[in-house]
Amino acid sequence: SSSVLGNNYPLLRIDHETATGAKPILFVSGSGLVAIGTDSPRTDSGDTNRLHILGEGGADQGQDPVVNAVLMLENNSHAGIQFMTPNTESGFICWGDADAARRAHFYYHNSGDRFFFDGPVFGTTNVMSILGAGDSVNIGSSNAANMDSNKANLHISSSTHGVNKGGPVL
Repeated sequence: SSSVLGNNYPLLRIDHETATGAKPILFVSGSGLVAIGTDSPRTDSGDTNRLHILGEGGADQGQDPVVNAVLMLENNSHAGIQFMTPNTESGFICWGDADAARRAHFYYHNSGDRFFFDGPVFGTTNVMSILGAGDSVNIGSSNAANMDSNKANLHISSSTHGVNKGGPVL
């Protein structure tokens, strides 16, 4: 598209086998923007974005991504990311910086049907948990036993003495 690429030709373009499909399969602009499902990868005015994926049958919503959004998923319905793991494992999102690759995690774990916000050590420094059934939110001392409560509650604690023990703050 001339609005994104000017008069430049794509560096790489892979179309449907007959080249008559409505959208290309893979498109790489000369400036390094990568698109899947569209030949008009969107970028912000500072050109900080790299990958734009338009869902099957998706419709371009006409909005550029926010600055520094490296990945943009777009669809004409819901757009999401799915993690598929064995029952004993977790899909997670991890935040890091120049000093440490792992600063914090957000993940879901099957064994307790629970979402966790975690510190730098995956699975051992829980600071907040939400029961998948939605009736329990626990905020507490890192990996405190109260994090496993399945009671309908909001539990905020500085205690590491266990469920319903110690000095709850709330």
